[in-house]
Amino acid sequence: MTPKQRVLESLTIGGKPDCTAAGPFTGYYAAGHAGIPLGKYVRNGRLIAEAQLRLQEDLCHDILITAADTYYIAEAFGLDIEMYPGALPTARRALFSDLAETRRLKVPDPGSAGRMPVYLEAVRHLKEMAGDDLAIRGTGTGPFSLAAYLFGIDNFMLKLMDIESGEAPESDAKDMRNLLELMTETTLRFVTAQAELGADILYVGDSLASLNMISPQMYRNWVHPYHQRIFTALKERMQPGRQFSMIHMCGNNMDILADMISTGVDLIEIDAAMNLTAVSGISHNRVALIGNIDPVKVLNNGSVTDVGKACNEAVRQGVGNGRFILGSGCFVCPGTPFENLQALVSSAHNWGG
Repeated sequence: MTPKQRVLESLTIGGKPDCTAAGPFTGYYAAGHAGIPLGKYVRNGRLIAEAQLRLQEDLCHDILITAADTYYIAEAFGLDIEMYPGALPTARRALFSDLAETRRLKVPDPGSAGRMPVYLEAVRHLKEMAGDDLAIRGTGTGPFSLAAYLFGIDNFMLKLMDIESGEAPESDAKDMRNLLELMTETTLRFVTAQAELGADILYVGDSLASLNMISPQMYRNWVHPYHQRIFTALKERMQPGRQFSMIHMCGNNMDILADMISTGVDLIEIDAAMNLTAVSGISHNRVALIGNIDPVKVLNNGSVTDVGKACNEAVRQGVGNGRFILGSGCFVCPGTPFENLQALVSSAHNWGG
């Protein structure tokens, strides 16, 4: 099988991959491997594609990943970003201090606004260079996180708590809903554009919506409806059996896992904080899983032996779900020993499908 065939079989109900697929979250790790400064990497789609392909040639994993930083969509709304030569971008200041100010926002064009075109270019180049042999995983910021970036994470969370407790005026709740709806449409248009370019895995990362940040009830009130809207709409726009949707939310989200599955997403990236056996017990093959090797404790700090043991255990737990890809629980850290990533890929490929 080609790597892409292996991945698609791993995501399909009743699929029969020749071995376990390997998909570590090697977004900006590829920049360091290729010797490209991060400040250049996140602003040039061709460099992203070239670095991802160079890493794949050396590592032989199955999924190319465009995701790197988190502010490329927020910039389209005017968020002021600080760029660095050798680090990921950060936000200088929030764009809004009051929810009423967000009423003037409009959905930006993914083909021209912010740095969304950079990541569309990365998908386009990967498709041209890799052909149909390698699976391409796109990128996308979830609506909850995107709204928080614009408003300022601390202020956004405080405002949401005021709304939840009833201390904020009703107009704030209405403005919050309108903001999240607009963020949802923005994310959907951007991810759809990647689907049209041929991305195989349509990724949405919304880690500020994890239970490390909010309660299960807040997730159900302020996140789930918008995720469901995205993944329901994507179902109508994807090629059946050829393209799959994906969600990533850091942390231990066991208490909302059933809710996440009910959004209609095809693939959930499982953080290292979650137990794959318990996850599989809830999932019952209703959704595919990818994960969940600890990117710091195991991949960055562990030995090759440590990685092999953790990977073998993860595969043993994950295959019980029926659809499983071995990966990292989150971004692979820059400077992670390359031999540890090789151990992850070998553990996957040596485990029969």
